[in-house]
Amino acid sequence: MTSRTAAITFPSIQFFQALAYRMNTAEVKYRAIGFMDLEMGIRVLADGPVKQPRLFTLTFEGYGCEKVREAGAGEQPDMDFVLEGRYSAWKEMFENIQRNGKADTKHTLNHLTMLDDPLRAVGPDQSRIDKLYRFNYSLQMFLDEAVGVPTKYG
Repeated sequence: MTSRTAAITFPSIQFFQALAYRMNTAEVKYRAIGFMDLEMGIRVLADGPVKQPRLFTLTFEGYGCEKVREAGAGEQPDMDFVLEGRYSAWKEMFENIQRNGKADTKHTLNHLTMLDDPLRAVGPDQSRIDKLYRFNYSLQMFLDEAVGVPTKYG
């Protein structure tokens, strides 16, 4: 899907498609921790080079990421929850993953969302937001797939 030398820009649909591709080609790893049925969003708030918020939607079914898309401006898709944070927070998390092979304890979803800062989960009701915690380990492994995605930021 991606060249070993061509860097993919974050944030972009291509970046999240690359994470999905890596997940979908590692089914054995994800099967070992259990299935996910989840529709979530990742909202990158305006900060630094990102001048307008961007919302990426991800649909997980079974042991893979079945769909990745970018929502249009003003679109409010029905999702279980949205993880949102400033560009700089997302960038720091992904750089940490790429530097260390996986997120260190200060850059995991659990840590970054604990106090709703620098990331927070928002959604239509708490029972759907709770899927973040139910599938936390699988979601963290999905984001850790960034270790194999050459990335340029901005």
